[in-house]
Amino acid sequence: MVSEEIGYIKSQIISRIINNQEILNLINKDMVDNPNDYIDTHIFKYVKVPPTIETETTYLCVEIYIPTDHTEDLTKQMIVEIHILAHCKIQNIKGLDGTRPDEISGLIEKILSKDNEIGLRKLLMISNTPNAYTTNHYGRTMRFIAEGFNRDACL
Repeated sequence: MVSEEIGYIKSQIISRIINNQEILNLINKDMVDNPNDYIDTHIFKYVKVPPTIETETTYLCVEIYIPTDHTEDLTKQMIVEIHILAHCKIQNIKGLDGTRPDEISGLIEKILSKDNEIGLRKLLMISNTPNAYTTNHYGRTMRFIAEGFNRDACL
């Protein structure tokens, strides 16, 4: 079943993210002592928008979409969506060309394309687009397609 894998795939992606020191520094360099502290404070398994437009922080959110029913198909697909959003006051980083979400998205792409297998699924980035989440929170939405063998179709 595809839906049964959603939580596992989210956990695998988040694990790769929190094990990358560069990403953690870009999210919040003051918290780097324990990478697990980022989970549910800055990195979420659902799309979270800051509670107020004044919240000056960076969030990373992972969500999964299943585009079609795969009951009879030999392969099955999921869309992995990663939202990176940061307050407009902390967008620019001295010494870097891109905004904070630009730089984080570049690192995520490297991680997921280098080690592009999550479970039995290969990840392929299909888009990386800008997004305005609130009037003060700008970011990027990355979409990956994850395709794998559908064991259920062979039963």
